[in-house]
Amino acid sequence: MTDAHIEAIMPIVGENLVRLELVSCVAYDEHTDVETKLSCNSLIPIAQHCKHLKSFSMVGSNITTRGLQLVLSANTSITTLNISDNRRLDTRAVDIISRYLPRLEVLRNYWPNRAIYWLSDDGLIALIDAQEKESGGSGIFLKQIGLYNINIGHELTIRGIKYAVEKGVKEIEIEKGGLHSSIVDLRSDVQLYQAHYIHYIDGSLYERGPVTHY
Repeated sequence: MTDAHIEAIMPIVGENLVRLELVSCVAYDEHTDVETKLSCNSLIPIAQHCKHLKSFSMVGSNITTRGLQLVLSANTSITTLNISDNRRLDTRAVDIISRYLPRLEVLRNYWPNRAIYWLSDDGLIALIDAQEKESGGSGIFLKQIGLYNINIGHELTIRGIKYAVEKGVKEIEIEKGGLHSSIVDLRSDVQLYQAHYIHYIDGSLYERGPVTHY
């Protein structure tokens, strides 16, 4: 799957799409041994032709924050967003999500064995506060967060997670590790599920299980 494929099919299918999942799409050239991921060149036709998305997944790509803004600004009804393993996103991504997706319910941001660079405590707190403002102080819409095994030293810590749980987040997907233990210590009613990098895309029939070691 390449940018050219996305550009070709969006004029045909984009108008009626409500769910679009592009997960780890890679074009491999066996002659040069080079892998090419989807880029913002895919997001441009998506933004042009998709106006009714409720769920959007772009996983393991080379998209930038600017490209993400194009899609989200054209699809403000998105309630489920998975932008895992996109290493070129920066901290502005949180501002864009807060601005264009005020009623986001599910946010997944897996970075297997890497720091979560764009999502920090302050960013998650700002996202929560923006939702609370959107609701007129009656609560937040975000109910579920998908993470991975995050340890001490990464930008998203128990401070941001605790704030989210206290404000209304009910489910967290995460592996065992330092942050998982800290969440358990909160003694809240938040439900913890095993993180899974690939299978938890919207519409998947993969059944989530409790947090455990593989």
